[in-house]
Amino acid sequence: MKYFTSHTLRHCHDVRVKYEGTMRTIYTLAGVLVVFVVVLWAKRVFRESDKERAIRIQKRNDYLYTKMRMFNHANDGSDRVNLYG
Repeated sequence: MKYFTSHTLRHCHDVRVKYEGTMRTIYTLAGVLVVFVVVLWAKRVFRESDKERAIRIQKRNDYLYTKMRMFNHANDGSDRVNLYG
């Protein structure tokens, strides 16, 4: 009787440990998938429109053009070689 009881308890413990490990794995996988889906959804919803992208590129180009003009203007009176004109 003692052997049967200890064997049954050991088997129940093994099944419980296996079940808890399986559930932890499933919950972890579900959590990773939820995070992945939220990131993809956010990238889709908050993506730049073509008009916003064109405005951003135009502002960047204007900034760079202004910086190059200021650099060239600062070097006009010096002895340095003007690289841009």
